[in-house]
Amino acid sequence: MTEFDHIRQSKVQDLRRMKLICAFLLLVCIMTSVALEYFAPQDKNVIWVFVKGFFEAAIVGAMADWYAVVALFKHPLNMSFLPHTAIIPKKKDEIGKNLGKFLLDNFMQDDVITNKIKGFDPVSKLFDWIEKSETEYRPSNFIKEVLMKLLDNKNTKYINEFARKNIVALVNATDAATILSKIMSIFDNDSYRNSLVNQALGHGLNFILENKERWIEQAKAEGTWGTKWIGGKYVDGFIEDVIQKIIDIQSDANHPIKIELKDKMRVLIHNLQHDPKTIDTVNRFKIDLLENEHFLAFINSSISEIKDKLLEDLGSKNSFLGEHIHLGLMALVQKYRTDNEFNTYLNDLVGQLVKWLLSHKKWIAEHLSTQIQSWSPQDMSKTLELEIGSDLQWIRISGTLVGGLVGGIFSCVLFFIH
Repeated sequence: MTEFDHIRQSKVQDLRRMKLICAFLLLVCIMTSVALEYFAPQDKNVIWVFVKGFFEAAIVGAMADWYAVVALFKHPLNMSFLPHTAIIPKKKDEIGKNLGKFLLDNFMQDDVITNKIKGFDPVSKLFDWIEKSETEYRPSNFIKEVLMKLLDNKNTKYINEFARKNIVALVNATDAATILSKIMSIFDNDSYRNSLVNQALGHGLNFILENKERWIEQAKAEGTWGTKWIGGKYVDGFIEDVIQKIIDIQSDANHPIKIELKDKMRVLIHNLQHDPKTIDTVNRFKIDLLENEHFLAFINSSISEIKDKLLEDLGSKNSFLGEHIHLGLMALVQKYRTDNEFNTYLNDLVGQLVKWLLSHKKWIAEHLSTQIQSWSPQDMSKTLELEIGSDLQWIRISGTLVGGLVGGIFSCVLFFIH
C-alpha cells in the first residue's frame, strides 16, 4: 500500500468516526428529551424548562445541520425531488471552471510568485543540501542510480539506436577530407614528417623481424615466392638485404626514398585541402563506410561494450566514475560559493524558468478545471467529502449544542413572559 493509500484510508476512518459521534449525540438528545417528557417534574421550575427546551431544540439543530451537510454531497435519504440538494455533484463543472479561474486570479499572480521564489532562494538551498548530503555521498549515489537505470539492459535497444543514429549523423555531416587534412597538418613540418616516416619504417622493420623465420621455413617447404626450385636458398639473404635497406633509410635524413615519402605526404595534405578530386574521393569513401553493415555493426558492438564497462564501474564499490561525480558536485558547490558570476547566472536561470512556468499558468488553471470536470459526480462528491467531511461534522456538533442553547434560552424567555 502506497503512502497515498494510507492517507486516504486514514481520512475515511476519520470521517466515519466523526459521523458516528454526531449520530450518537443526536441519539442522546432524542432519548434525553423523551425521558424528560415522562419523568421531569411538571411544576413551573425554570431550570427544567431550560433543560427540556435545550434538548428539544438540540434535536432540531442536529437534524437541520445534518440535512445541510448531506445536501452538499447527495440527496438526503435519496429523496431526489428535494430542491437544492446534491449541490456539489450538480455544480461539478461550474465548480471546476470557477476553481481554475480563482486559482489563476488569486494565487498565480506574476509578482507574488516571483517574489515568493526569490525569498525561498532555491539555488542556495540546493547547494546547501548538496554540500551537506554529499558527505555521505547521497546526491552522487542518486546520480549513479539514475545512470544505471538509463543504461539498464531494458534500454539497450534504444540506447544503441540513439547513439548509432547520432554518431552516423555526426560523421555524415562532417567534411572528412577537411578533418583528415587538419589531422595530417600536425605533421606539416620537416621534423614531424621525418619522425612519422621513421615510425612507419620502424613498424615495418619490426613486422619483418617477427615473421622472418616463418617466411624462410615457408619458402623452403612450399616454394613461396618461386623459391622451391632452389630450396629457399636465397630467401634469408634477401630478407636481410631488405632489413638493412630499411635501417639505412631510417638513419639517413636525406635518403632519396625518405625524401620522396615526405614529399608525397606534403602533396597529400595539400590535395586534401585544395584538390577537388581528392576531397571528393575521401568523402565518397566516408559515405560508403557509413553504408557498410560491418562498420555499423562495429559501432553497435562498441556502444554495447562501453555501456557494459560503465555499468560495471557504476555498480562497483569503488566506482571511478562515482568518485568523479562526487568530486564534480563538490567542485560545483565550491564554484557556486566563490564565483559571483556563476551564482548570478544560476539565479537568472531560475528566474527564466519561473517566467516560463508563469507563461503557462493559464494552461495550469485550465488543466485543473478540465481534470475536475472529467470526474464523475460521484467521484467529485466522495473526494471533497473526504477532504472536508470531517470538519463539516463539527458543524453538526456545533449546531446541536448552539441550537440546544438557543432553544433553552428561548423557552426560559417564554416562561417568564407567561
